[in-house]
This record gives sequence, structure tokens and C-alpha cells, in this order.
Amino acid sequence: MTAAAEHEFDAAIAEAWPAAIVDRDRVPGWELRSTFGVTRRANSVRFLATVDDPAAALAEASAWFRSAGANPTALISDQSPGGDAVREIAAADSGREISTTVVLSMPIVVEAPTDSSGTGVARRDELDEAWFETHLALGGRGDTPDARRALAHLLRPGRPTAYLRIDLGSSVVGVAQVVAVDRLAVVQCVGVDPSYRRQGHARRLMLAGLDAAASLGADALVIAVEADNTAARRLYDDLGAIESHRYRYVEWN
Repeated sequence: MTAAAEHEFDAAIAEAWPAAIVDRDRVPGWELRSTFGVTRRANSVRFLATVDDPAAALAEASAWFRSAGANPTALISDQSPGGDAVREIAAADSGREISTTVVLSMPIVVEAPTDSSGTGVARRDELDEAWFETHLALGGRGDTPDARRALAHLLRPGRPTAYLRIDLGSSVVGVAQVVAVDRLAVVQCVGVDPSYRRQGHARRLMLAGLDAAASLGADALVIAVEADNTAARRLYDDLGAIESHRYRYVEWN
């Protein structure tokens, strides 16, 4: 995978999960992101360019995050500008890698958009209460005022978006979101009620996601999944997704 492609994928993943506060002025070349402390992707540093003094930049970023009441955290991709230097400095300041994310991609081979209702998956173009509440329940972040406030922002990325859901009776048992970012479509928030897992619902959501992505004009799908989520990675592998690269979250004091 080329550095340009990696940067394109990382940028799309960030655009699809837009932080409530984005500061590119405090540390030129770095993007500081904060969203009420909910999710690492929306509360971390993205490296856009190499800085002359990584130690000073790290100190500025630390102060910025602490003023927001958050732990300083950085998203370091395989080819993040200056990422290795920052990782070394953070390690000297009691830094530690707290998780690894695998970025996958796959071409969209659907010849023409199809009606996803044929798979039992409903699609809407706007976020509704049932979809929101289902994602909140499945997301593992707890039902707190900060979680609700953050998700109300993050789940409305301001880009063409499809909200997919599987209804059984009066219950929504599975959801997924597809966000178009230029030629790419980011699939995220894929979740199925534990009582209905191992019944093919996640696969149906992903297949409907391919249709939705095609209808949004994308030619490739991008997925970010935690490295230890073996069940999800097995599904994506079965669907033909290929690993592009990995990024890690580093937290320091």
C-alpha cells in the first residue's frame, strides 16, 4: 500500500467520524480532535505533517487535551509523518500503546445500485431515533449524557450517508452506517444485538452496505476494525476485504 493511499484512507475514516472540536492551529501540522471524550478516533491527534520539534509539539498537545479534560492520545498510522519520533517521546513520558486498528479496503463490484430491502435490510438517508438508540445500546459506551451528545454529532457527518437497519418485528436488531467521502465509502457502526448474532445479519448489513456505497458513487469500501475483533475480521476477510495498513493509539501522561 502506498503512502498516498494510506493517507487517503485515514483521511476518509476521520471525515466519516467528525470530531466536535478540530484544532489545526495549536500545533501546525497536527490535527487535535476532541468530542466530549467519547471514542478514541474523535479524541486524538492526527499527524498531517512533520514538525520541527516533536517534544515541544507533544507538550502543546498535552496541554490542549488536559484543558479539555481528556488524556493526551495520538493516532499513529504506519506512515504518519513523524509518528516514530512522537512514539519514542511519548514512551519516555510513560506513554503506552492502548489499541491497534486494522484498516481494510475492497473494491465495489456491484454493477448497479439495488434495493437493499431485498436482503431484509432497510435503508434511510437520515438518522432516526430507532437507529440511534440501537447503536447506543450496541456500542458499549454506556448511556450517558456525554455519549448521547457526542454520538448526536458523530453520527451526522455532513456527507452523503446511508443508515442501514434490520428490523425483526418491532425491534431493530442490527445497524450499520455508510458514509461517502469522495470516491471512498466508509462502513462503520456495524452492530448486531447479541441475541441475534451468528444468524448472518452482519453479512447482510455488509452486502447492503456495498449496494449503498455504489449508489453514493463510491468505487471502494474502507473499514476500520479493532485488531482483536476476530469475528468481524473473519467476516470482512470472507467478503474479500484486504488489509491496507494499521494504526495505533498511544496515550501518555
